[in-house]
Amino acid sequence: MTKFAGFTTLMPIEEHSIDQFVQQVPAEVVAAWRDNGMGFFADGYFRLVDPRRAAAQREGVVGLPDRSTVLFASALGDLIVHAVGRFLVIKFRWGVIDVAPNGTSFEDIVALLEDPAAREISFEWAPYPEAVERTGIPHLEELLGFVPLLVWAELRWLRICSGWTSGSTSR
Repeated sequence: MTKFAGFTTLMPIEEHSIDQFVQQVPAEVVAAWRDNGMGFFADGYFRLVDPRRAAAQREGVVGLPDRSTVLFASALGDLIVHAVGRFLVIKFRWGVIDVAPNGTSFEDIVALLEDPAAREISFEWAPYPEAVERTGIPHLEELLGFVPLLVWAELRWLRICSGWTSGSTSR
């Protein structure tokens, strides 16, 4: 069973949501959904998400292979997805999709997400800690997003946005 260090459960994932995706993901993912529900870990940067809700939110945003399942979202809008037996990291900020090597397990993915050194190398998380000092950890369906033409500007342009598919509402 996968254990998350410092996991904060915000709400359970409904069984009918899990049942809809149980045949698409490894058993360890299903156990994580049942044991942990939706919530934060890794200093609030990563969120274990409800797969049914995530599927609805990504609809029309990013095309993925059939039977793809969003497992995690980052506070900067990245998605970690299980698709056709592989794990993908979709980095919207950079327009990049990284593919984990064959044989990468769910435990390997969780270990990567929880490793503070890997967060900068694999997820370019540098703006997050400073932004959290200023704004606090974004709520489960919020993200920190850049004002599009001012990415090069100072951190003050990093704002909390509604949902990881929208980005139009900020505070």
